[in-house]
Amino acid sequence: MRPAVLRPLFEDNPSTQPPILASITADLAAIAQRDPACPDSLHARLNLKGFHALQTCRMAHHLWTAGRSEAAFALSSHAAGIFGIDIHPAARIGAGIMLDQGSGIVIGETAAVDDNVSILQNVTLGGTGKEHGDRHPKTRSGVMLGAGANILGNIEIGTMSKAAAGSVILQDVPAHCTVAGIPGRIVRCHLADSPPAFEMGQMLQRRPRTRHGVKRNNIVQMMRLPPCQIPRYHGITLIGWTSHLMNSPSKPLPPSQQATPAGTATMPVRGALASLSLSMLLPALGTSIANVALPDMARALHAPFQDVQWIVLAYLLAITALIVSVGRLGDMLGRRRLLLAGIALFAAASILCALAPTLWLLVAARALQGLGASVMMALTMAFVGSTVPKAQTGSAMGLLGTMSAVGTTLGPALGGLLIARFGWQSIFLVNVPLAGVALLMVWRFLPADRGGAHARRPVFDHRGTLLLALTLAAYALAMTLGRGHFGMRNAALLLAACVGGALFVRVELKAPAPLIRLAMLRAPVLSAGLATSMLVSTVMMSTLVVGPFYLARGLGLGTAVTGMVLAAGPLVAAFCGVPSGWLVDRYGAQRMGGAGLCGAAAACLVLSLLPASLGIPGYVAPIMLLTASYALFQAANNTAVMGDIVPDQRGLISGMLNLSRNLGLVTGASVMGAVFAAGAGDIAGARPAAMIRGMHATFAVASALILAALAIFALGRALAKPPTPSGDPA
Repeated sequence: MRPAVLRPLFEDNPSTQPPILASITADLAAIAQRDPACPDSLHARLNLKGFHALQTCRMAHHLWTAGRSEAAFALSSHAAGIFGIDIHPAARIGAGIMLDQGSGIVIGETAAVDDNVSILQNVTLGGTGKEHGDRHPKTRSGVMLGAGANILGNIEIGTMSKAAAGSVILQDVPAHCTVAGIPGRIVRCHLADSPPAFEMGQMLQRRPRTRHGVKRNNIVQMMRLPPCQIPRYHGITLIGWTSHLMNSPSKPLPPSQQATPAGTATMPVRGALASLSLSMLLPALGTSIANVALPDMARALHAPFQDVQWIVLAYLLAITALIVSVGRLGDMLGRRRLLLAGIALFAAASILCALAPTLWLLVAARALQGLGASVMMALTMAFVGSTVPKAQTGSAMGLLGTMSAVGTTLGPALGGLLIARFGWQSIFLVNVPLAGVALLMVWRFLPADRGGAHARRPVFDHRGTLLLALTLAAYALAMTLGRGHFGMRNAALLLAACVGGALFVRVELKAPAPLIRLAMLRAPVLSAGLATSMLVSTVMMSTLVVGPFYLARGLGLGTAVTGMVLAAGPLVAAFCGVPSGWLVDRYGAQRMGGAGLCGAAAACLVLSLLPASLGIPGYVAPIMLLTASYALFQAANNTAVMGDIVPDQRGLISGMLNLSRNLGLVTGASVMGAVFAAGAGDIAGARPAAMIRGMHATFAVASALILAALAIFALGRALAKPPTPSGDPA
């Protein structure tokens, strides 16, 4: 294929060239470091077919992501005929890859190869022949795949593991393990920092042996690790496996007499989920507990209400403006390390809030508290992929949703009790012991960050981060200032947000290491998930905006009864989160996501036509359906979006998911409030009939938004289905 044919395909989008060039440079460095037969990079560029085939694959993948599947297949097939290396153009290949020798390598359509992986000749990353959709292996960083290794099915080869030559691997391999044989079995556990991909060792080194052939030093090293870091294989901890060898006779016991490993397998997962749940509870509690204390703080600090509301706004603005950036920082610096720092900052800021002598010092401390909360919110979902088995991801997402709802529900009641007994400072001090427990649990149960000496430190996009933070802050202020009246100040802030968004896109297109790679938004599941999350969150905010007015002024209910009716929604959310996750695990994220949207659409339609004669039951029943449907949709949407994200992007994508939800809530408070005001007329003197008309108008718009979300969801699901090519290389 002549260069004159290929060149126009790539010159139309120069923004894709820097990432490809950076990957090529990393590949050349990998060959120079790992291949003793390569004297210099010029030799690799001119003579090594593995390098040539890999770069052809990168160009074909660019065409594939740009929607030019036929050109991508043509280039891939042409390269396979020349080099004897068959890589599907849809396969995701990282940087710093070495294809040693290269002949006979086959990599399937949904396979993923992370950074710094070495692959020898005749390796297959293929399917089992029984699956559809995501059906190929995921190879994590630092892995070496020996000659003739066959890795089959949608499994994961953990970080810094090794597949021995000729092995056939059909199940997940934990990190830092060597697997050999047919079928593959763990034959060694290594805890060294140098990845096998760099060492390129082809032999199973002879080790000092005990009576039963187990190296005691490795066992002692593993005993010192937290349980969550002990490698696993087939659901059994290696500590339990080695202990069994040390204490059992040479002849194995029959299966009926062997102890079950279920308890050892589930305990670290439960500990990790408990620590993540507490980390999700704290930000939600910090959001809702402060509202009830605003009157007391206004009196104590001698400040008008217009100024006191910044205590709440500063917290929300910090979360909204920084949640994506801190998620990316977690991917770069280590999620566990950053999560510990975020919890500590949240606790320290809570103490500063309680000790603040003036209003604006309190506002500044609340902004710091919001920064800590943004870290916790961004990284909790990111940890699910590395701590929870894939089959239980939906349940984990549902549990996190439940804890967020519990924090939102618990805040006002707990805040009222604390203020009545100890004063407004206690609503901040109560966070300190909870944060201390969260620190201990995260340190104990979450996996430590791994970074070898050879790991490349990514470049942080400072300009993009600053622009995004300012843009999001301007948008949030435009939607929240003015108490529902959209004036010149709001218009100026909204215009500034639009200009900032345009500048952010321009900076990201030119940045060598952008904060958000805009090309990844072409992924249908991700883009549809973000859009539907924002739309549905906008609708959910309408229940908080419209509900109090409809119940108090439309139905004539007292304050206490109105509060009890409004509590029905958060209570349903708290009880429905875990069952929703279980349904997602059992029936699939796509099916349950569609069911959640359909239930929300039905509830909004009922509310838009609801006669006042049905009273409280007529309002509560559709609200409960709407809230339960929202819980089901959130669990399904989070599972679908986070389910196939490469590890070094989980923090960023988790932050984007949380941002879409926050933007929906902020937008809903302004837009849906304006719709309600337009339908009801003058709210201050409106009669009950006007309040009912306002509610009907609000939920009619909400029905339209849910139907739009359903259309986007269906379109994303249709586009996410893999095309039916003429032939799949694997």
